[in-house]
Amino acid sequence: MDWSFNMPEHPVHLPADGKYIIFSDLHRDKFRNKAGNFWYNKDLYIDALSYYLKNDYTLIENGDGEELWQFSLREIINSNYEIYEIMGKFHKKKRLFLIFGNHNIDMKFRLFHRYWSDKYISGVNYEPMIMIGDHIIITHGHQWDLVYKLGFIPISLIVRFWKYMEYLGFGSFDPSIPAGNPEHVDRIDKRIIKWGKDYGYIMICGHTHKARFKPVGRWYFNSGCGTVEGRITGLEIENGKISLIRWYVGRDGRHKKTTLQRTRLIRERESLKRNLRSKKMKIEKKNIVTVFGSSAPGPGEEEYEQARELGRLLAQNGFVLKNGGYGGTMEAGAKGAAEENGKAVGVTLSSYNSGRGNKFLTREIVAESLFDRLSKLMEHSAAFVILPGSTGTLAEISLLIELINKGMIEKAPVIFLGDYWDEQIDIFRKISPEIDKIILREASPEEVVKTIKMQIK
Repeated sequence: MDWSFNMPEHPVHLPADGKYIIFSDLHRDKFRNKAGNFWYNKDLYIDALSYYLKNDYTLIENGDGEELWQFSLREIINSNYEIYEIMGKFHKKKRLFLIFGNHNIDMKFRLFHRYWSDKYISGVNYEPMIMIGDHIIITHGHQWDLVYKLGFIPISLIVRFWKYMEYLGFGSFDPSIPAGNPEHVDRIDKRIIKWGKDYGYIMICGHTHKARFKPVGRWYFNSGCGTVEGRITGLEIENGKISLIRWYVGRDGRHKKTTLQRTRLIRERESLKRNLRSKKMKIEKKNIVTVFGSSAPGPGEEEYEQARELGRLLAQNGFVLKNGGYGGTMEAGAKGAAEENGKAVGVTLSSYNSGRGNKFLTREIVAESLFDRLSKLMEHSAAFVILPGSTGTLAEISLLIELINKGMIEKAPVIFLGDYWDEQIDIFRKISPEIDKIILREASPEEVVKTIKMQIK
């Protein structure tokens, strides 16, 4: 399932160098009622908005600003008119942007809200999402919540019914809010982070009522909510930095602001893409094992079947096999991987007479020259395995050892299968005593895979 939402054809774009305050999940309700939560924090929010208006911030309400599942828009606006008056001041300065969530999704229909909202925020639109720069998406986040996607109508009806139970003192309850279930919150967070990484965006959301700040990788931030008595969380963006902030009622009764966390944002999409590619390469590198060997052996021969078994075991243990992509032990390794539904990458030559790679490859990389091919074979590999071969394999081994020895490619274990290359290994040892730190020898494919797993932990 693609946990995504439909990207607007012409999304609202805001400049990356602006000053922004992002709040979500305020759930503005009817004043002084047992079924609501926001009214405890009304004055706190008024002071927060006054501060940001005075200091030239742009206000973004990221969904569920109004609690329309339990109250009418007329009740909400009449009970919170002071807030809408301040929002109107932001709007006049063109510094107000509103996003709808699942609890105020009706606000996306202009005809629904214009009669009541136009008094304060005339002509404002509620958007599905807003972009800052070309790489930051702000959206509510309910789009990744399976409970909401499959059960919007039943859940909204339950909430409407339970409002009257709350009036009778049965306690606060809202099955549409996942905050009470940490595992559910984590699942939503992971879906949003994955979507952001897959499409190359930083995600800023609300919905779960759990303020989240993910500085590692800087992919996901959640503004929390305003329904906990005495505190409201939000996100400030200024001078290329994002901060998780909290407005709260101090012991002296005064309204105060504190910064909980802060980190620098990636400034533009190309940097974000480079960051993403780098992370992907690191992840991929842990799983790629490059195998060098001969193109001569055929099915049934010992060397062919040994390479096939190696490919099978690598796939069985979650590794991606990479080799020269043609016949012989290259074909055998790819065939073994295919038998275990594994992946086999072949690096072939555009000018080579043998044409395309073997039929067992899951991916073929075409190199423009022999040196380009060797470079592609050696890059992004967690380990190298050397099978018996001829002069071509000898040239590959020599170059590989030299590049590792000189620090020109990242150090990785080089594992020789069997005793075929023992004389050559002795020569390497004479040339460089340090070579034993990277060269290993194992007698069977099983031992090779076991050693790889131990070496790259």
